[in-house]
Amino acid sequence: MVGRERIDLLRRIQWEEHELAEPAAMALYRWVVSREGCARSGSTTFEPVPLYDYAGFFFTTMGGQAYLRRRAPRVEALTSLYALLIVDRAQQSGLNPAGIDPRPEILRTRAMIEAEPLVFREHYLLILDQMAERWKERS
Repeated sequence: MVGRERIDLLRRIQWEEHELAEPAAMALYRWVVSREGCARSGSTTFEPVPLYDYAGFFFTTMGGQAYLRRRAPRVEALTSLYALLIVDRAQQSGLNPAGIDPRPEILRTRAMIEAEPLVFREHYLLILDQMAERWKERS
């Protein structure tokens, strides 16, 4: 999976290099998504089910909710955004075994992102609006 060394690196970026956290999160997400489509089998291949499970953890468990609430608002907003992107991507691929309905989290994440001085805030809001439209059709 991701591995302890990579997690430790992400923690260091989060705490010591605040200005790098947002672009690092975007680059990591794009790298993970690209691994799904173009990687050969091996250590850099990410399976969608474990990613979905990790993302779902934040929205469907008390532990996941507690984890998010203990983070700085900026980190909580970005973590929620990328977890939503993973759940939405899984749904579009026909994979949502836990039946996660992210609509309440989309609204909550949108409010958090609006309140944070993020570099790519407008881009994130556009993504969340598009996601909300897709999920509105599923109601």
